[in-house]
Amino acid sequence: MKTNLKVEDFEDKKTTAGKRYTRFKTDKGFMSCFDTKASEELKKYEGKIASVEVKTSGKYSNIEKVYGNEEPTEDDEQVEIQSFAKDGVWQSKERNIERIDRAKALEIANGDIDKAKEFYNYITNG
Repeated sequence: MKTNLKVEDFEDKKTTAGKRYTRFKTDKGFMSCFDTKASEELKKYEGKIASVEVKTSGKYSNIEKVYGNEEPTEDDEQVEIQSFAKDGVWQSKERNIERIDRAKALEIANGDIDKAKEFYNYITNG
């Protein structure tokens, strides 16, 4: 799953079998990275937020790929949609009696946040 992590600290370690890896302390808990290239890249983000690919297996989370600087994720988009739909009422200027809440606008736009925002602008600005 692609996600954004704040890299707080890291340490290079070895498994009991002697395989090298890096253990990262992040804002989402401890995670390991067994890919040397990805580990070296992620170390550059200490104290910063990086976009990474994380694979979770049971209680273990492993960083598999580093994309670079923080990027929008599906979680971010869902938060934006939920925030957009949460409160507020739109009122049509053409028909002062029709009221549409943001959740209804999202439903009309089939969950597409950009279309819902366009609809909002149309309703509020005419």
